Amino acid sequence: DDWNDHFYQAIEDWNEAGALELATVLDNEGPPCEKHTRGMVKTCNGDYGRTDWTGLNELLFENGWIVSSVAMMNENYLRNARDVERQYVMCHELGHAWGLPHRDEIVGNRDLGTCLDYTITPQNNMKPDEIDFENLSQMYGEMTIGRGRRLKMTASAGGADMFVSSYANTTHLAHGTKRRTTTRSTREGRSDRVLLHKSDSHEIWEEFLGNGRRLVTKVLLSTRRD
Repeated sequence: DDWNDHFYQAIEDWNEAGALELATVLDNEGPPCEKHTRGMVKTCNGDYGRTDWTGLNELLFENGWIVSSVAMMNENYLRNARDVERQYVMCHELGHAWGLPHRDEIVGNRDLGTCLDYTITPQNNMKPDEIDFENLSQMYGEMTIGRGRRLKMTASAGGADMFVSSYANTTHLAHGTKRRTTTRSTREGRSDRVLLHKSDSHEIWEEFLGNGRRLVTKVLLSTRRD
C-alpha cells in the first residue's frame, strides 16, 4: 500500500516528541474506521467519496476525556496527490488523534513549519515542530525510563484500510462553544450535529451521544472541491 510509507514516517516524526512512545503492528483484520474501539486510535485510508474533505479525525470523549480516536485519509482527493500532500495530511490527522489543536487556521499566513498549520505549500509543513512537542508534554507529561506511555500502532497493507491502535492514558481537553446548524454531515448517517467552527479550510463538529459522551470531528477540507 502506498500509504504505508507516509504512515510510518508520521509515526517516526511524532515519536520524537518524547511524550509518547509509538510502536507499529500490521493488522489486516481489524474493524473498520467507521467504528470506534475504546482505548484505541485507528488510522484508515480509503475512497470515502466526494465528501469535500481530504482528512478527517474523530475524538470520542467521556466526561471530557479522550477514550478513542479515528483518523481517515480520503483517496477520492488524495489518490493522485503529491507525496508531500499525503504526508502533510497523515501527520495532521494523527496530531489531532493525540488531542492537539490547529496552530494557524489562515492558509495565506507565513508557514509555521508544522503539519498542524493550514497551508497551500505542504512541502514546508510535513512534520510536527518543537511547539507541538511541548504541547504534547504539557498534555501527557514527560516520559520517564520504565514508566513511558506506549501507543501500539497497527496498519494494513495491500491497498486495504490502515489501522492504528493506541493504548495510552486519556487526555483532558476543554469544552468548546456550541452553536446549532443544519448543514450537511461529514460522515454518512450523521446529519444533526453542532458546528463549533467553520472556515474555508476546515470544519469542527460536535455530537452529543448521552451519558457524558460526545464526538468531536475535525475535517480538513480539500482545495479541489467543486
